[in-house]
Amino acid sequence: MRHSGITRFLVSGALILALVACAAGPAKGPNNKPTASAVHGASIADRSSWRNQQQALEEQLRIRLAATAATVWVAADGLRVRMPAHEVFVTDSIGIRPEAQHLLEQLAQTLQPAAGIKLTIQVYTDSLDESAAARAFTAARALAVVAVLQSQGIASERLQSEGVGRADPLSPSDTAEGRSANRRLEILISPLSF
Repeated sequence: MRHSGITRFLVSGALILALVACAAGPAKGPNNKPTASAVHGASIADRSSWRNQQQALEEQLRIRLAATAATVWVAADGLRVRMPAHEVFVTDSIGIRPEAQHLLEQLAQTLQPAAGIKLTIQVYTDSLDESAAARAFTAARALAVVAVLQSQGIASERLQSEGVGRADPLSPSDTAEGRSANRRLEILISPLSF
């Protein structure tokens, strides 16, 4: 099949327009905002970048926390660090143990330079106490951890705290071991946005 001069001209013009569009960057709609396809492409790149950052942080945290009772794992909602409450907090207090203070400072030094992440501090109790006071107590403990992380240079806009109370138990609370496992600090490390 032979192409006429007009067909060759149209094909060449389409190729030139495609090259110009690629060089110009993401497609923009009205008001100079990216189109849905451009945003979708960016979110895929952001998610890929987050996975790479998450893997690097996981490795750094595993090394830094290797000699502690803390565990690090990748969950559906981000990277998580779990520490038993009795290792972090003074018994029946919102006070942080000195060795846990040092550990949280080291954790902050690892996470502070990691751009684009937020930390959600979650404190849990066992399921025996379902009172509002127990939930307020876990919220106060979470705020104490936030204060340590802020003192190490992590910006407040990157920090959230939750007094989770008895939600999401790890074990039944009918034994001392089960109750101890449920009383914990978890730090969720996730991207600021996608």
